[in-house]
Amino acid sequence: MNQAEDGQSADAESWKRKYYDGLEQHEIRERQWAQTDELLRKTLSRLTLAADGQDPVLDDHLKALRDAIRDHADVGVLRQRIEAMSKSLVRLDDKPGAQEAAPRPTAVLQSLLDRIALPRGNARRAKALRKTLESAQAIDPEPAVAEFAALLQEVLNASRPDDGAGAAANGGLFARWLGRASGPMLATPAHTTTTEPPAATGDEGGSELLLQLLERLDLPVELGPRVAAIKDDLEARPGSDAQSLVRDIATLIADMRKGLQNEKQEIEAFLKQLTDRLQDIDGYLRGAESARVESYESGRALGDVVERQVQGIEDSVRAAQDLEQLKQTVQQRVEAIIVHVDRHRRDEEQRHRQDAARVMALSERLRAMEAESAQLHERILQEHRQALTDSLTGIPNRLAYQERAAQEYARWKRFATPLALIVWDVDHFKKINDRYGHKAGDKVLKVIAGVLTDNIRETDFLARYGGEEFTLLMTGAALPAIREVAEKLRSAVDHCGFHYRGESVHVTVSCGIAEFRDGDAIEAVFERADRALYRAKHAGRNCCVVAE
Repeated sequence: MNQAEDGQSADAESWKRKYYDGLEQHEIRERQWAQTDELLRKTLSRLTLAADGQDPVLDDHLKALRDAIRDHADVGVLRQRIEAMSKSLVRLDDKPGAQEAAPRPTAVLQSLLDRIALPRGNARRAKALRKTLESAQAIDPEPAVAEFAALLQEVLNASRPDDGAGAAANGGLFARWLGRASGPMLATPAHTTTTEPPAATGDEGGSELLLQLLERLDLPVELGPRVAAIKDDLEARPGSDAQSLVRDIATLIADMRKGLQNEKQEIEAFLKQLTDRLQDIDGYLRGAESARVESYESGRALGDVVERQVQGIEDSVRAAQDLEQLKQTVQQRVEAIIVHVDRHRRDEEQRHRQDAARVMALSERLRAMEAESAQLHERILQEHRQALTDSLTGIPNRLAYQERAAQEYARWKRFATPLALIVWDVDHFKKINDRYGHKAGDKVLKVIAGVLTDNIRETDFLARYGGEEFTLLMTGAALPAIREVAEKLRSAVDHCGFHYRGESVHVTVSCGIAEFRDGDAIEAVFERADRALYRAKHAGRNCCVVAE
């Protein structure tokens, strides 16, 4: 009986261990399934972000799928969302011409490169760029666009007069003095947030690349209407003729180089005029020195004559035997002194008249130069103010941000006053341009600039960094307060009630926030804020994220 009970107890213990082992294995599998499910959901969500911008209907299905993933919907809901998305993809695939092989977008950049006459000094870099364009993948043409823009900017900067650090950016110092400068340059972001990479295919993709290239180049404001005309033409005939756009941009760049050459010639003329005036001053100084030496020599000669005549009078007095003869001798010598003194006086008067005439002429020229200098100084100040102002939104531009950031950075290092940088980016800005046109996009940027400006302190500094990106420097505030202000600004834009041609357009912004920390450089803070902005974009947009 005891043996039977012992056997039953051993069997129970064995089954119990098997049960717990099985339960543990089941829990491990459940955790693995949960991790796999979360990984697949994240992957699917990011893939939907990458597919954004292909088609409005498809975008709606993609957003619904992302919302379902974020809300951890069950498999049935996900299946419905994926089936709806699949139907949209099939519909796009069945469109006429969808199966046709599209040329690489970078092909239009190759065509543009072939049409532009580059200086010999850039031949090697152009050859390397051609190889890059030939091997560039259509899914990521951004590096090729950046390299192409850098090459063109190098050529244009080389064509500009080298008159200092600001010459390349502001059209040349001497040309601005003469009032013939090309004016402030159109804002061009060297940095571009990569949260919405272009999905470029065919002529439409090539046109999109060329427009990105236009936005990267420092173009004078007077070329703005021609750039706008190119954009208008593209909107009127989207993706129809990339080669025509290539010709227009090539002509635009050629005209800009021609304008820079004309500016060089104007500067040479100004320098020649300045050299002539300096030669006049040098001639006067040499003439004045010659007159001084001549006056000195004349005075010394007069002194020698007077000394000889006086000595002769003394000798005559000592040797005189007859008073009448002595009288005549003294009178002759005195008359000789008078003649020399009178001649010296006339020469001095003549020299003084000549000096007075030269001084008067030179004074008139100096007064004219002073008046011109005052005008030039005012023009320089005005041009500097224009160079620091974004022509579209009226707020400070990227150059102004760089100057202010350097000032605030120096102040932060000296006094340790809290300093933070916020980088803003307009959500789905490309879609707004594609759907309503670039004029609507320009209006969006103006409205956002106004909303942000109206809701910040006087001590804060807002600038348009370039494209749809803004930067905000905030001083003297702790991180919680900065986050609160950022949320307030984001909400203000979200509820600004933007309308275009009577149609309501929902406009939102995302932002990344970064504090200045010990050992930081300005560029490092910007990179942290930009990475935080990238996270905000992938978190669904219309939100603020603090840098890690």
